[in-house]
Amino acid sequence: MPQSNIDIRPPLNFGKVVSRHRTAKAVAGGVGSAAYYGVWGAQTATGATLTGLATGAAAATSATGIGLVVAGTALSIGYAGLAARSAYKTNNHLNALKKIFANRKSYNCPCKGAVTHDYVSGQVLPYIINQKSKKLHRKMVEATPGVATIEYTRKAVKNLYKRSQGTLGKERSFAAEWLAQHLISHDCELANAIVAELYSEEEMLWIRTQDSDVVAPLLELKFKSV
Repeated sequence: MPQSNIDIRPPLNFGKVVSRHRTAKAVAGGVGSAAYYGVWGAQTATGATLTGLATGAAAATSATGIGLVVAGTALSIGYAGLAARSAYKTNNHLNALKKIFANRKSYNCPCKGAVTHDYVSGQVLPYIINQKSKKLHRKMVEATPGVATIEYTRKAVKNLYKRSQGTLGKERSFAAEWLAQHLISHDCELANAIVAELYSEEEMLWIRTQDSDVVAPLLELKFKSV
């Protein structure tokens, strides 16, 4: 199992754009574009579902005096269903990432034993697994109608506290930058496997042809524990 004392710090080139050779980028450009928009298509579909729920809730509220209660219940059940689906997918990702961690020493990398590879293997991957574990727990809570409201409140309070402390997303940003730089700078099977699990094999092939200022934000999205 991954270690609990995870140390996420900024990489040496944090804030600088790391670029892979442009010739390599041109090769995967066509397939990659479709894969890229596929990622956002899935997220847009989820957003459309929430929009539909909200619209239905508004209609119910205006139709009857008890509409607010009915609408609130409908929204709660709707969100619970989405949370349950998210929990199922997160659990699958979590199990796969744990297998990658267990077999991390078997992956080939031209710089195996170097600082960057060892940091991705020993710190960033455990961090991702830890984030996915937190997300699974939270989504399981959100999947229970009635209890979900408590979890939403907790997340809002935690978000506000981190913002006030200036720590919101810092570790996530550092971890994403470590993995992004290693992914596009080396032909590392471990980095490829991690990103392919977070997105897909096809999307990974496109992502690894991009510069770090594109790759890091995409990875950061997958590191969220909410």
